[in-house]
Amino acid sequence: MVGITFKDTRREALQFADSEGANWQLGFDSKGTVAKDYGVRAAPQTFLIDKSGVIIRRWYGRPSSDELRLAVEGLVRGT
Repeated sequence: MVGITFKDTRREALQFADSEGANWQLGFDSKGTVAKDYGVRAAPQTFLIDKSGVIIRRWYGRPSSDELRLAVEGLVRGT
C-alpha cells in the first residue's frame, strides 16, 4: 500500500500518518502531477491498481476494511 498526499504539507502528512498508525509508504505529490494523472480533485480517494497499473476500483473516501479486503481478494483470484 502507498499513500500519496498532494494538498498537505510534508509535515501535516507525516503528522496525519503518525496519528493513524500508518504502516505504509507515503509519497508527496507537491506539484500535483500524480493527482492530475489519476483525476483526483478531492481527498481522500482510494484506488486498487493491478500489477499492470490498471485501476481496478476507485473509492471516493475510505473503503471499509471488509470492502477493501474483498476487492483485493477478488483481484488476487482474478474475478
